[in-house]
Amino acid sequence: MNEQPLMQKRQHPLWMLYQIGVSVKEVIVPILIFFVFNIRNEALWVKLGSIALILYIIFRIITIIFQWKNHTYLFTDNNVEVKEGRFVSNKRYIALNRIQSHQQQTSVLHRLFGLTSLSLITGTSSDNAVIKFEMISDKEAERIKWIIQENKLNTPEDDNELNEKVAKDQQKLHYKISFGEIFLIALTSIYVIAIFPVLVSIYFKIDEIFKLDAFVLQIFSFLTDSWILITITLLFLIGFGIGSGVIITYLRFGNYQVSSDHEQIYISRGIFNKTFYTIPREKVNGLIIEKAIPRRLFKFVKVKIVSLGDLFDESEMETDILFPFIRERKLKDLLPEILPSFKLSEEMNPLPKQALFVNLIQPSYLLVIVTFFIFFFWPEFWFVPVIYAFLLIFYRIAKTYLSKYAQTGKRIQFQTGVLVTETFITIREKVDELEVNQSWLEQQFGLATISLTSRAKPIHVSTLEHLPIETVIEYYLWFKQEASGNNRVNDSKQADI
Repeated sequence: MNEQPLMQKRQHPLWMLYQIGVSVKEVIVPILIFFVFNIRNEALWVKLGSIALILYIIFRIITIIFQWKNHTYLFTDNNVEVKEGRFVSNKRYIALNRIQSHQQQTSVLHRLFGLTSLSLITGTSSDNAVIKFEMISDKEAERIKWIIQENKLNTPEDDNELNEKVAKDQQKLHYKISFGEIFLIALTSIYVIAIFPVLVSIYFKIDEIFKLDAFVLQIFSFLTDSWILITITLLFLIGFGIGSGVIITYLRFGNYQVSSDHEQIYISRGIFNKTFYTIPREKVNGLIIEKAIPRRLFKFVKVKIVSLGDLFDESEMETDILFPFIRERKLKDLLPEILPSFKLSEEMNPLPKQALFVNLIQPSYLLVIVTFFIFFFWPEFWFVPVIYAFLLIFYRIAKTYLSKYAQTGKRIQFQTGVLVTETFITIREKVDELEVNQSWLEQQFGLATISLTSRAKPIHVSTLEHLPIETVIEYYLWFKQEASGNNRVNDSKQADI
């Protein structure tokens, strides 16, 4: 690898067969209609439809062949030249130093032939932000990644500086998912019941052919004959659900690892379908920490990254998850290592007492509508709006007490939500817009609502209601200080408070 061979390369020829298979899959319904269900039908529409479908498939095969032939790439010292197109080829040049991260996915089909899929993300906002090689050899993918890494290190630095940079580039493993975590993910998610709808669907499909009703009724009668058999059956179903949930979770999150160097965060996962992607540290605009009710008992959280969507090719994989499942205490220890700017604040401020009163007296139009219809049409169900009112009061009380906030230096942290609490952490320079609103009720009690907008895909907005007006003014001035320093203040971002 001392010299880059200056020759154009193409993707593996199996790419053509794969695309042909995808094209046939897209027209599988017309194929069944014209060549299976109406094979003996001599109607004109069947003949014309069959001819049109055959012509379309031939056209797609021809375009796929030309698309493979015209899609070439060449890595030079400073650029990658990509030529693509079907009948008319287009060429584009991308500087290697514009490539900010990469994603790699290896499906079961890829692994059968020693291939992989590699996407290079440039970080631009254009339609050509991603350079994708859907089927190349593992060796070729390693060569491309080596070229990109070599370009990053190929700077006019002396040997000492270069050695220091290489040393910093050594990846440090921060996290590897354990089997205990996989088991708890399955236990506290819908994976434990996901297999049963599938089995029911399979049963109905088989029943259409073999008529299993009598046999199933006989089995059901036998199993419900005694409490012992009922207990054994229930235990078996519970064990089967948990076992299938663990298997599904393992296949999805097995071998999940997070490592980093001083510039990039590296995430890999998968057993059969392996994925690998990188995230530049400087492009992380915030963190979202989710706590679902079942997982709060075990103090486990899910961590997502708020980042520029243009960095990611999300068509085939989730690339916004930093930790799918991690203990909160462990997260607090790891964040300073991985993203020091987004350290989790343990002490957060609750909303004032006035916020609870404002939440409770806010009108609920849905409650009014439900009450009207119940008492007008179904008065015998008078208890429904009463139950709904109690649930609404409980929800608003929980919402008030679970909403919290904190601000330390350049870092700000909001917690919102009830069934799933969401803690949003960001820093001042990553906030693109701060908006302040005051309703009439808030004005009477000295409160205000604040919203923070950060660039992401889609745009991420975190809103916290009913903060003390003094705190809102403080946050507004805190943001204005950063915005003024970067000449980003405009009239739309200023609020009349």
